[in-house]
Amino acid sequence: MNTLLKLFSFRDNKRGVSNAISTLMILTASVALTGAVVLVVTNVSTNAMTSEKLIVPSAHVWYINSTSSVGGIILTNSGTTDSIINKITINGIDCSWNNGNNSFVIYSKTESSFGGDLSF
Repeated sequence: MNTLLKLFSFRDNKRGVSNAISTLMILTASVALTGAVVLVVTNVSTNAMTSEKLIVPSAHVWYINSTSSVGGIILTNSGTTDSIINKITINGIDCSWNNGNNSFVIYSKTESSFGGDLSF
């Protein structure tokens, strides 16, 4: 019983911590929480920004005559989300998506790996 009274004797103590110690405790807690929030936000933003990763393992241009050429590009997306390609520019000239002119883009999407090199 005496031990139990000693455990609860802190309730009878009327003294508290000083202003300097309480201020230091509040500052330490706020800095620790701010640091934790910064780490979480950095981790979330880094993971969101690195979701696409495009690799160009092969690119070729084949000369046909003085007015036309044919090019081929292999793109590999090793990221976690799909990539959207809405424009291809070659030497500063946009190559439109099948607009009926002499320049157009034909593409093929595969789920398997592409072995070898591009052939004309």
